[in-house]
Amino acid sequence: MDRGRGTTRLRQFIERESSALAGTLRYYLFRAGLANRGQSLDAAAGELLNEVIAEALAHEQRFRADGQPRAWLLGIAANIIKRRQVELQRRNRREPLIRDLYP
Repeated sequence: MDRGRGTTRLRQFIERESSALAGTLRYYLFRAGLANRGQSLDAAAGELLNEVIAEALAHEQRFRADGQPRAWLLGIAANIIKRRQVELQRRNRREPLIRDLYP
């Protein structure tokens, strides 16, 4: 298989399986504790799915023609979740503000 067929497979998989992928991403977000308080888990999963698809399509030339689209997309999702967790930890480590100390 050549790269062109691999990217076609990837795009077809995204079109066919995006709702099932969103369900898996909902579980990933739940386990990571990353759903925002004001946002439903479904909305957070939809947002993550959009981010995963955008990143996958931006780097689709890296997708191996004989690779598994689901595994590749879930790997991208895991990386995005890790980045979000690091950012959240970074924000939580900041020095407390005066307003945080004296309610």
